[in-house]
Amino acid sequence: MAIVTAFNELLFVKGYDAITPGEVAERADVGRSTFYEHYSSKNDVLAQSLAGILRPIARAGLTVAPEPALTTVIEHFWSSRRLASALLAGEARPVVNSLLRDMIAEEIADAQPAATIPVFLLATHLAHGHLGLIEEWLTGRHGCPAPRLAETIHGVACATLRGLSD
Repeated sequence: MAIVTAFNELLFVKGYDAITPGEVAERADVGRSTFYEHYSSKNDVLAQSLAGILRPIARAGLTVAPEPALTTVIEHFWSSRRLASALLAGEARPVVNSLLRDMIAEEIADAQPAATIPVFLLATHLAHGHLGLIEEWLTGRHGCPAPRLAETIHGVACATLRGLSD
């Protein structure tokens, strides 16, 4: 959709915090009312833009071994680390965190037996942890290859889910 494309272009140029729905609509060559017919805010556009990228992270721990897509996503974050780092800070961070939390909760509810704590709390813990690892890794100070980080995210999620299941 033109709105998502325009949003992504502006994201690279201006950063999330500086984008307004009006600018997205203008760049997409649609009216503001068209923007608001499809999205309630720029947060909704961000969520739609990231849903496919975050899905492998949300599924971490629900498979026997890390899915190859998880490593691909981690490598993509590295190749776009300036943008990825910006999305893990400022106004975007709570949106990204909430989206990942909700996706994790959905995945757990679909695949996992009842947990000893509410799924929402478990998903919140995993989302914060996964994003924290990725954020720190993107600084480049730790020399960890992307496949190893993917294995770690998967392992932490597996251990957490095992430890909190009935």
